[in-house]
Amino acid sequence: NNKNNKNSAILSLKTSIIEARKTPNLLRFLLARMAYNDGLITLFAFGGIYAAKVFSFSQFEIILFAIGLNISAGMGAIIGGFLDDNIGPIKTIKVALIGLFLCGLVAIITPYKMIFWIVGVGLGLFVGPVQSASRTYLSLTASDKHKGGLFGLYMVSGKLTSFIGPFLYGWLVMMSGNERYGMAVVLLLIALGFVLLPSKDVTRIISHP
Repeated sequence: NNKNNKNSAILSLKTSIIEARKTPNLLRFLLARMAYNDGLITLFAFGGIYAAKVFSFSQFEIILFAIGLNISAGMGAIIGGFLDDNIGPIKTIKVALIGLFLCGLVAIITPYKMIFWIVGVGLGLFVGPVQSASRTYLSLTASDKHKGGLFGLYMVSGKLTSFIGPFLYGWLVMMSGNERYGMAVVLLLIALGFVLLPSKDVTRIISHP
């Protein structure tokens, strides 16, 4: 049974990859998403460590920072839904990635703790739109027949390279002895994802009563 299940899963994955290749821009989107998603994984994994090492955050401050980040992420998800409906998911992702890049850049170069607080919490405003608009794009692009398999491929592709950002972060910090160099990996992955994104957008059909 286990062997049959494994063979079935491999066959399903192959079918999804073939279908993704047939769907215009979908493979390119998945590659872009792998890059910027890896950047977000690195940000979440090392954000607290970065704050503690560079700005001497206490444990209590890190908890407050995480709460503020979650609140701003919730607000960002609401704003992202509005943008998604009105300008399309690809444009929404691009706007959010630009916001993430600029906030991340300021967080890396600023020597001031208060500015880091502001831009660090501000990062949350752009995280929600990236994640929700990515799912919207796939939902609107994939055919109904293969949608389940393509969402499975979406999840697998998101985990496939999730070690790269954290590995590069740790390696750069070890080589340089500077946490700021490590966090620059996040900016590089976000920029790479932005460049790889398809230029053609899709829009959802909204019916009004």
